[in-house]
Amino acid sequence: MLNIKKNIIFIIGPMCSGKSTIGEILSKKILFNFYDSDIEISKLFNNNINNIFKEKGELFFRKEEEKFINNIILMDNIIVSTGGGIIESNNNRKIIKNNGIVIFLDVNIYNQYKRLNNNNINRPLLGDNKNKYFENLSNIYNKRINFYREISDIIIDTNKLNEEFIINKIIKIFKNKKILKCIL
Repeated sequence: MLNIKKNIIFIIGPMCSGKSTIGEILSKKILFNFYDSDIEISKLFNNNINNIFKEKGELFFRKEEEKFINNIILMDNIIVSTGGGIIESNNNRKIIKNNGIVIFLDVNIYNQYKRLNNNNINRPLLGDNKNKYFENLSNIYNKRINFYREISDIIIDTNKLNEEFIINKIIKIFKNKKILKCIL
């Protein structure tokens, strides 16, 4: 049973699982505001995530994620796409779990690798050596998978599903469980 105080939906998952894309489309369908934690932190520092990691370090970035999460939960009727590593912090996991519905978009390492190569975006935790991407993706996924599952209310395997199907599946779950007031 979900104990939701506010209409906040958190979308979590590994890189290239579709969090930002699904979150943005879903927000338009249910008329919620959409926030992407990486984009918001980038805006705050007028810099991209890669440069923030390089210039200030991962620890600095993780602290900014925590500030973002603490501020965003003061809002209502929002969808929040989180960075893949936000769940490494025990505090962030508690905040996310206790303040909204948590959707975990899961994707296997092979599809992450394929999607990563298709979109040509640099990811700071993967390093500069593209030959090690698969190994690094695997290590990151294995480190985080139990955290994702631990706080999830809904888990959707995105490996073989298109965006429209995923969105419709989420809305159907919400309607069946009478989760959100706005779409009933």
